[in-house]
Amino acid sequence: MNIDEHILDQKIVRVGKRPEELKTVLQEVITQDLINEKPSDLLALCSQTGLSPENTQALYQIVYDRIPETALNGKKKRAAEVSVRSLDNLTLDGTEQIKPFSHGYRLSIDPSYTFRLIMVSDTHIGSKHDNIEGLKEMFDRAVNIGAKLVLHSGDLTDGAFAHRDMYLHLREECQTHDGQYERVVKHWPKRDGIKTYFIAGNHDHFFQTNVGVDICKHIALAREDMVYLKSESIDEVFSREGYDRAKLQEVLESKKMGSGRVGAVRIGPYHLPPDQRNTISMLLHPGDGSARTLSYKPQKIVENLELLMHSFENITNPGGKRIKPHILQIGHYHKADMNLLRNVYVFQSGTMKLADEFHETRNLDNMMGYWILEINAKKEGDIVRLAERFQQAYVDPTRYTRTVISVK
Repeated sequence: MNIDEHILDQKIVRVGKRPEELKTVLQEVITQDLINEKPSDLLALCSQTGLSPENTQALYQIVYDRIPETALNGKKKRAAEVSVRSLDNLTLDGTEQIKPFSHGYRLSIDPSYTFRLIMVSDTHIGSKHDNIEGLKEMFDRAVNIGAKLVLHSGDLTDGAFAHRDMYLHLREECQTHDGQYERVVKHWPKRDGIKTYFIAGNHDHFFQTNVGVDICKHIALAREDMVYLKSESIDEVFSREGYDRAKLQEVLESKKMGSGRVGAVRIGPYHLPPDQRNTISMLLHPGDGSARTLSYKPQKIVENLELLMHSFENITNPGGKRIKPHILQIGHYHKADMNLLRNVYVFQSGTMKLADEFHETRNLDNMMGYWILEINAKKEGDIVRLAERFQQAYVDPTRYTRTVISVK
């Protein structure tokens, strides 16, 4: 059964109930049933939800997933099951497991989960050609589709350039680290429940090269809804138990060596606890030049994917086996495409920056927009179906720099 919490919440609203309030009520009922070691009565749950049996069973699974074993008074969490007295008038899709028992039947499902997210890259904030208006529209769209995650594959800022004439492309107030830092902290869109996870790009690294400051780290410290994957990796070391101090220091020093231009996150349906989300998405911001063929660079990167994987200590499935990422998101090239390469969904993320003279005079790609992903995955992380759309970036009409002149 496919479970889509965003769509399910809309159905709950249509029957006149509040989704979170209803889930809280059901959680109390289901928790008590688990403590009593009995399946929950599906029709009794239907009377509480006002939904069809099919939708109620999907809602049951979501609530069941959220219940920690620590809430069961020392009992082991039993399998997710509901009971019915009769199978009549039930819509079954053939994936259910049906077991007869004294009071009717026990039903369990093999769930897959649908969730949505946004992929974006190369926003170059601080440039005269950055696009804050387009980012606001992107976040509004994320709210509308139920996406609670934005993944950014580098060049969050435009950076500090080695060539003096490049400063002509920066906003007057963004000529320095402080100016670009303040513009991101103040203007990066903020919406309830949405977090941005990001890596550094070569433009962000200009500050490290020239003045020894990691601007991405400072931005993440100022904005709780923005997570810099390098800092997160380092912070995770401090929370570990079971390591002696010397070993912990070794791990910490290794994390500090990372450039911040490669990162990975575990993603999954948003109702699941973070440690139960098992689809792995890797983010990369290369530093080389582009290629004329759209898919050439992604193909070469995937050929050498093991090189990136070796730097991750826990790129594993729930069973502990090392695996390739399910998704690879690539920034830097300002190109947008998607290919399934060697069983990895590979995205070039495009850019949100308006084209400038640098791109125009060199005939370089500048594909403006962002990716909307709808992923259907098993709880173990494997992707069953992935639907993607590259959404063209909104540009405020006041940003147009040229006019077509009428011949007189």
